[in-house]
Amino acid sequence: MEFIGEHLVESSLLSPGGWILDVGSRDGELSQHFAANGFKVLALDPDPTLPALAGPNIFFEQVALVPSRCGSPVDFAHCTTEILSSHVLGLGINLNTDIIYMKVPAASMDALMAKYNIGIFEFAKFDCEGCECVLAEQGAFAKQITVEFHPHLGQSQEQIDSIVSHLKEVGYRIHGSGGMDTLFVLESL
Repeated sequence: MEFIGEHLVESSLLSPGGWILDVGSRDGELSQHFAANGFKVLALDPDPTLPALAGPNIFFEQVALVPSRCGSPVDFAHCTTEILSSHVLGLGINLNTDIIYMKVPAASMDALMAKYNIGIFEFAKFDCEGCECVLAEQGAFAKQITVEFHPHLGQSQEQIDSIVSHLKEVGYRIHGSGGMDTLFVLESL
């Protein structure tokens, strides 16, 4: 296993030219790395202050990932400056402490996979301050998954345990955890 940026990847399990999912793509470090190495990358980030990622093999969607079990398709999700601020503050922008709700475009994993005709991702990274909940409804959609949970933003250990339990049930195994935020690296069996 190796680190690409701050995310652990088992490169030997990747099939060249396959799809990579980068949820919470931010500055695009991971997306650009994989795209430069011949992978197709679906990069997602709802933050309207970020420029769209561009480049060969990068397919960028400025959307929030939401569960598909909502019944009817969801066109917009509500994000807050509290969620976005952990990254925005890192850019030196000082937001006030008031929580401001904003609508951002939304899409489900199923809808995005259908749009791009993706059967399975070689690798999926989730660093998205809340959208990890979609993992609790997915079957095996990626060969490997790295999930960065954010308990400091209100995720309970029960929510994290529920997601991990579901992923084990659909055939993933836990390889490790660590860091200030709990980081789980999962690989399909």
